[in-house]
Amino acid sequence: MIALVLVNDWDQCLHFPLTKWKPKMMKRISLALFVLASMVLPITMPTALAQQVKPACTDNSRACLVKTANLYLDGLAHHDASKIPFAPDVRCTEQDNVPAANEVEFRKSINDSGVIQGIRSLRLMADPETQSVSAFYFLDIGAVGKEHAYTVMRGQRFKIVHGLVKEVEVYNYVNPKLTGLAKPFWP
Repeated sequence: MIALVLVNDWDQCLHFPLTKWKPKMMKRISLALFVLASMVLPITMPTALAQQVKPACTDNSRACLVKTANLYLDGLAHHDASKIPFAPDVRCTEQDNVPAANEVEFRKSINDSGVIQGIRSLRLMADPETQSVSAFYFLDIGAVGKEHAYTVMRGQRFKIVHGLVKEVEVYNYVNPKLTGLAKPFWP
């Protein structure tokens, strides 16, 4: 952490022998420190602003994997990433693209996903050996402007390590002939 202290009367700084320094030199040093801090802080800010959530469980059991995946899916459905236990270096790919480069961007994209109306027909498969969960579900998207409501058929893989979501991989399919919300393939 960097702290800058501005003092008007340098003679009051008894713990530093600065009385021999000229005020012009001190202004230059203060300016240099300010410039250095303004260059360093923006680089470290995204990590500092990340909202680290304590995992609900830390073992790699099937129950823990499913619980963590459900926290993610619930956060997605309700546009609230505040309870999703992401790892700080979480990686997300969607249709082989990277929609969010870090935890802060990932949380923001979930919180801003207001067009999502809900998740239906969820099926989860957890594998404790690979610490992975596969999810298949219907993601209902609401109508926006002239675009009608539609359903996304989504396949998703999670890598969950000690209760933290480390990787998310998403594949979507939208039937172009289907208008409106789809009926589920399974009960």
